Amino acid sequence: MISQSTCDLVNKHFKTRELARLTVVGRKEPVTVYEPMMPADYDAAKVILDKFDQALGLFYKGDMARAEKVFGEIQAYDPAAQAYAQKCRTLLGADLKNWHGHWVMQTK
Repeated sequence: MISQSTCDLVNKHFKTRELARLTVVGRKEPVTVYEPMMPADYDAAKVILDKFDQALGLFYKGDMARAEKVFGEIQAYDPAAQAYAQKCRTLLGADLKNWHGHWVMQTK
């Protein structure tokens, strides 16, 4: 995973996908983290990455049922999607009225 500032530095050489918005220990504002990928790997996984992006948008909006369904379609091919599908299942039925769309990290 890389931060936004690192992503900005390497984007001429690597393609990236957004993985998450995290609030890390010691910070109040979430940071966006990315997965850098070689262009050929990114292109080969484009269909999966597009589905992941769609599901991530649903997750950010708090639509856990639809996000879990879309993540579930690709979880066998993508460990990040598998983690999100599981997270969505744990949040189904939860009170999300104060949902911010990011994960709060408890440890470094």
